Amino acid sequence: MEIINKKTVMTQYTLGDILEIDIAFDKLRESIRCTYLTYLYENDNIKDYFCSNCDWQKQLIDNHLINVCPIYKYAFERTHDLREDNGHIITVWDYVPHKKGEEQDLSDFRSSYNIAHGIGIAICKGKYRESIVFGGHVDDKRFYEKTLKTEFLSRHLKLFREAISQPKIKEM
Repeated sequence: MEIINKKTVMTQYTLGDILEIDIAFDKLRESIRCTYLTYLYENDNIKDYFCSNCDWQKQLIDNHLINVCPIYKYAFERTHDLREDNGHIITVWDYVPHKKGEEQDLSDFRSSYNIAHGIGIAICKGKYRESIVFGGHVDDKRFYEKTLKTEFLSRHLKLFREAISQPKIKEM
């Protein structure tokens, strides 16, 4: 499954582009030691993508590493099945197997950016899909537990929905 292909029209954002998101990320960095935050909103092949780490974003998107990432593949395959049901899925990175070779290499490469032990939620409603992902320090093996509360996830989804000005998706 290709997440990004030649037909994809993507608008990319990073820290410094949207003040509200910068402030929220600073709070996350201080309160839970968050090292990585992404938000993706898509309607077919039109995608709005925010990433807090522009160096990693460049590797992931420009080099199409997102297409070999088992975490993204797992989440996108599961949400593809949910589109008609308007569902959601939570993905804890540490529970997604990385096969030897290119998938394990990608995991090690991601860790070299101090991005690990993350969690993501993907929501589908009809032709729309959105996801928000939080990653922590390589040495914080329980990072994902800090973000599991529905209130926490809903608050940050709302912030991105308003900041990026996309059509509202029913909140969790």
